[in-house]
Amino acid sequence: MKCMVFLLTMILAAGSVRADSAADLVAIRTQLLAHSANTINPDAWGQVMADLDGVILRAGESGDASLTVEASLLKAMALSDMRGEHEQAIRVLRGLIGRYGSQRMPGFQAVYVRLAETHAKTGDSQAILTLIEEFRNSPNYDGQKYDYSGGRSPSDPIRIVRPHGPNGGSSTVTAMERALLQAKSAPGRRCPDFRAVDLSGVPVSSRDMDGFLVLIDFWSFRFPRWEQSLPELVRIQKRYENAGFKVIGVPVESNFTESLNALRQAGALWPQLRPDPELMKAFGVFGEIANVLVDPSGRIIGSNLYGIELEAAIRDAIEIQ
Repeated sequence: MKCMVFLLTMILAAGSVRADSAADLVAIRTQLLAHSANTINPDAWGQVMADLDGVILRAGESGDASLTVEASLLKAMALSDMRGEHEQAIRVLRGLIGRYGSQRMPGFQAVYVRLAETHAKTGDSQAILTLIEEFRNSPNYDGQKYDYSGGRSPSDPIRIVRPHGPNGGSSTVTAMERALLQAKSAPGRRCPDFRAVDLSGVPVSSRDMDGFLVLIDFWSFRFPRWEQSLPELVRIQKRYENAGFKVIGVPVESNFTESLNALRQAGALWPQLRPDPELMKAFGVFGEIANVLVDPSGRIIGSNLYGIELEAAIRDAIEIQ
């Protein structure tokens, strides 16, 4: 009887630890969502990282692999997306694979996808290719190939078609292959060669950007972040146009006429290219807002920059010239 009571006590204690840690993780996630890289101060950031490490430590000590993975994924996301500390994020994710990758675990595919997406931000295509093969040989490989279509605009959802048959890739591999495309537009890479047509029917190519500092902006009013940043972009374009800074817009929606009128009324008078799936694919854009900043030599020096981050990158580029 005493043994049973002790066992029940241990089980209840373990459940309490998990509940507390899970609640802490929810609070941390809420705090991160309330901030951006520009609004969270160093002290608050340090506290968030310490709190995350505490959750990871307690989850590990209690043998809760699922919570360890969930908290570590959140840490990797914060490091990469909010601070640009991609190498640290890669170490966190690699640690998870080293610890749990040899066993089958529900949802562990997310670790491989996040790692591929982080490699994409550094432009490391080879690392993504290697990771895909590693995943194919892992216990968490999810089998068949899932073809997808859509994703050309926020109103065009991605449709995944379940396959019939034992061979092929997987939904996880599909996501990692998307990251492989996104690696093409990572800072440090050459701007992808492209040919497009503007709204007046005039051909435009990547060669037309030579000698200019150019922001290629894939936009949509459906995304609050982009809409909120538009007045700043208009101001920045006017301020630096005499220094050789240009903006080229690309609507990510096929039905953009009404949005274009609103764009013009906001003072955004820069050229617009017709939305083209091949153009978006070349830059790894799948129906969401994105931008790339290309220097006069054709090298990408920044991506997904808005507001003060964009202006700082433009200033740095102009000073270097």
